[in-house]
Amino acid sequence: MKKYLSFFGLLFVAALIAAAFLIFVFFFLGEEREVEEDVALIINGREFSGEDLDLYRRMVAREDLREGDGDMSQEEIEEEAINRIVRRVVLEEYLEDSGITVTDEGVKKQMRYLAGETPGVETVEEFIDYQIKRGYFYEEIEKEVRVARGIKKLIEMHEEQIEITEEEIEGMYQSYLDFLEEDESPRELEDMKEEIKEILKEQKITAEMINNLEERREAVEVIILD
Repeated sequence: MKKYLSFFGLLFVAALIAAAFLIFVFFFLGEEREVEEDVALIINGREFSGEDLDLYRRMVAREDLREGDGDMSQEEIEEEAINRIVRRVVLEEYLEDSGITVTDEGVKKQMRYLAGETPGVETVEEFIDYQIKRGYFYEEIEKEVRVARGIKKLIEMHEEQIEITEEEIEGMYQSYLDFLEEDESPRELEDMKEEIKEILKEQKITAEMINNLEERREAVEVIILD
C-alpha cells in the first residue's frame, strides 16, 4: 500500500476515533423502563428504578471480570454504574436537543453497519450473539444501537454546516508531504482536496461533540435515593 494511503488512513482513523469513543462509551449502557419498583436514582428529573440500577451494576461487574482483574469493590461498581447512567442521560438529551430521531429502519441499518465493522461477524444475528457473549443483555442491544445511529445522524447533520478554509486544507496537505519518504512521489493538492475536507470536518465535529457532552456532564443533577 502506498505511504500516502497509510497517512490518510491514519488521519481518518484519528478523526473518527473520538466519535467512535463516544459510541463505545455510551454503547450498551441501558435505558430507563416503565417499572413498578421504587425509584433509586433521579438524573435531570428522569427516574431510574432499583432494577435499572442493578442492570448497570451487573454490566459493570461482567466487564470487570472480562476485561480486568475482577477486583472492583462494590463501591467502585456502584459508582461506575451511576456514572454510566449519567453519561447515557447526557447523550440522549444532547441528541434530543439537536433534533435527532431514529426510525426502526435506521436501527436496522446501524445494526448492519456495526455487524460489518465487528471482526469475525458478518450478519446482524451474529452481531447480536457476539454482544451477548461479551456480557451484554439482549433487551438492551436494540436500544443502544438506536443511540449509536443517533450519533451517526448527528455527525452527518453537522457535516453540512462545517466550513473548511483553504489554509486548513493546505496545512493538512503539508502534514501529508512531511509524512512521505524521500523516494515517494506526492499526490497533487487538487487531487486530494475533497479527501482532506472530509477528514477536517470529522475532526471538527468530533471536537464539538466532546466539548458539548463534557459541559452537559458537569451541569447534570443527580439524586441518589436511599
